[in-house]
Amino acid sequence: MAIIPQPQLFGWREIEKLGDLERLVIVLRNLPDEELMRKLERKRGKGRNDYP
Repeated sequence: MAIIPQPQLFGWREIEKLGDLERLVIVLRNLPDEELMRKLERKRGKGRNDYP
């Protein structure tokens, strides 16, 4: 059986060093939110656009 080494994209130790807020920012940046945003914009319809 061949063993194929896989390179890591990031080390978990790098993430552990970050604070809670920095980890939250990473999560929010990488969440797929396009469908959610479309639904919210549809629900708003032609209402106020104070906070797009």
